[in-house]
Amino acid sequence: MNNSESNTNNKNYYSNVVKVQGSPYDIQVSFYRRIIEDSEGREETPSFRDRFLATITMSYQHAKEFNNILTDIIKKYENDFGEIITPSKLKTLERANKKNV
Repeated sequence: MNNSESNTNNKNYYSNVVKVQGSPYDIQVSFYRRIIEDSEGREETPSFRDRFLATITMSYQHAKEFNNILTDIIKKYENDFGEIITPSKLKTLERANKKNV
């Protein structure tokens, strides 16, 4: 049995906000879940609140290996299903379309 199987405090989270900080020695990755605040029927722009979930601290070496693993998994996904359009890529495409109109 490995450590993750023997630890009864394991938790799974869904995160849609990540904040990264670095020091000379390590990197901290903090995960949050953005929640829309209830506007109580008002038709104004909704407000958001970021609920803290967890922070993972790792060495730069570990972070680089983690980055390589994520990059490989994302490349495989995109090969199977097509390019993932991120919000920043979407904004670039929208600007390019406006110029062409």
